Amino acid sequence: MTKPPSLSGWTRTLLVAGMTGSFPDARGELDRQFGAVWGSDVSSETSETLKDRQDYPAGPLGGALDCAVLAGPTASRTICIWADGTTVGGIIDGKGENRPEDLAKRTLELRTAVEGRGPGLTGCRRAAQKVLGNRVITRS
Repeated sequence: MTKPPSLSGWTRTLLVAGMTGSFPDARGELDRQFGAVWGSDVSSETSETLKDRQDYPAGPLGGALDCAVLAGPTASRTICIWADGTTVGGIIDGKGENRPEDLAKRTLELRTAVEGRGPGLTGCRRAAQKVLGNRVITRS
């Protein structure tokens, strides 16, 4: 196993996660994903409040895309989640440096790249590197 690259000197931290399956109700799936942690608009685990959740255009792949701000006691983060019939994914800007509308654009870029590559971790890795640069760390 190779040692992951050092994170020193990085100015941003983006967490990207996704899953495939059957999600016939894209809007309902977004509600479930946001509600899983922020069900009452406050997470008991992180003390973050979900604020300013907005719908954004989901792009040519369809489905639904929402972004919001996670306001914590000392800092805020930005999150975008998309859902369609076969995929659900999201990006969290751990440092809150992207406004929701900017993260929505990056989310669409990543979504298009990942879903356009077909199945497989290698394709996802390449797609993420294309959109996010070479700052992608994966565990094998």
